[in-house]
Amino acid sequence: MDDATAPGTDEAPATPRWGGISGVILSSLAVGIILTGLAPLLTLNLERAGVASSWIGVMGATPAFAVICMSAAIPLIIKRLGAGQSMAVAIVLASAVLLLFPLFDPGPWWFVLRFVMALGVGITLVVGQTWAIALSTPQLRGTVMSLTITAISLGFAVGPLLVGWLGSEGALPFIVIAAIMAASVVAVPLAMRNGAPGLRGHATMRLRAAFRRAPHVMVSILLVGFIWITLMAFLPVYAVRSGLAEDNAVFLLTCFAGGNVVFQYPIGRLLDRWDAKRFLVICSLAQFLGVIGMVLTIHSGVLVWAVLTLWGGFLAGSYTAAMTMIGRVFQTAELSGANAAASLVLEVGGLAGPLLAGFAIQIWGLPGMIAILALAGTTMIGVAVRPWAELAVPDSPVRLP
Repeated sequence: MDDATAPGTDEAPATPRWGGISGVILSSLAVGIILTGLAPLLTLNLERAGVASSWIGVMGATPAFAVICMSAAIPLIIKRLGAGQSMAVAIVLASAVLLLFPLFDPGPWWFVLRFVMALGVGITLVVGQTWAIALSTPQLRGTVMSLTITAISLGFAVGPLLVGWLGSEGALPFIVIAAIMAASVVAVPLAMRNGAPGLRGHATMRLRAAFRRAPHVMVSILLVGFIWITLMAFLPVYAVRSGLAEDNAVFLLTCFAGGNVVFQYPIGRLLDRWDAKRFLVICSLAQFLGVIGMVLTIHSGVLVWAVLTLWGGFLAGSYTAAMTMIGRVFQTAELSGANAAASLVLEVGGLAGPLLAGFAIQIWGLPGMIAILALAGTTMIGVAVRPWAELAVPDSPVRLP
């Protein structure tokens, strides 16, 4: 199907286009594996090489910095090449860059490669999120978004397991992760042949306009990125320095990601019936409680696994609710721009989190990271309950029989 004329570009379909959605789910799964497989892989290599915590934080923030720098270009690339070609090129780019990491010692070149790779992953995410919203119906948008986020979350769970199984030394883990990313290119023809919109000609929305239309959505996404990427970068370090073995430390990431997988579908079904803004309040409260729970149970085995599973589920639930609300607030023609803006604020949070946590650990030790995460959770609660959140475009879920 021609990318420029693919159906579904101008209005929501009458029924969900599950063939196209399945392509989005496949690409989302691969992206999840890349993000949580590569993050601890790089972190553990840098830690073993004696790199300072502040520089490990910089590495964790590099993808966010790359997306922020290239945020204006991503919608233009998609508009110019079309969604299908953009995603295919992005997947090939990310796969090729992954294979270059073992050729260099942990150091400056790793930061350059991480920056370039982030552009490929960023394009893949923006196209996938826009397709998921455009191919769903208003009645089932929460469900569809929960399925795509479940796929990302499943990838989040698999990524750390791969690193724990393959180890963090040598070229093998990089090669395996690159092969998984490259294989996901089959999602492009699958989606395009089943009604995925081409996205050519879609309006590019400025960040300021997106904030005006849905301020609580954008700020919530920013704080989700702050907490999420900080944990991806520093949870293994926190666990190792707290006395856990490396394989157990990496497994904590799997528990955190496992909560994303378990809870997203029920959350999506609830979002098709309930007010998403109220649900954001519940998820925000869980962020503060998650920090406290982790500190109290870090040496408690199964108990800390349960705490991190619940924490991960509610954090991803915040993102699912926010993305569902984007589909309700913005018109189809605005979705690529709105999703690019959402990706930008997500990465702003992802940039700030690891940087602040890294410097906090450098100055105050592990309590510095805990204080940073607790502050983010408290801020998220404040954003969710503020009266100005109600001033956004009404979020009226469709009630199913």
